[in-house]
Amino acid sequence: MPGRDSERQPCTSFHSGKADSPGYTQEQAAEVRRFQAELLRLGFVHFKRQRLSVSFDSSC
Repeated sequence: MPGRDSERQPCTSFHSGKADSPGYTQEQAAEVRRFQAELLRLGFVHFKRQRLSVSFDSSC
């Protein structure tokens, strides 16, 4: 990700900014993909369980 430089901060001579980011390593990228897949799976399982509990609920 490209870095950025900002204007001088008010009432000071300080210039804030960020250096260029090298991005994710291969291991970090794999871990992000694993987390995303797990979140998707958990969301689907939760949705499926809610649908099953509603369909078997006889009080409605």
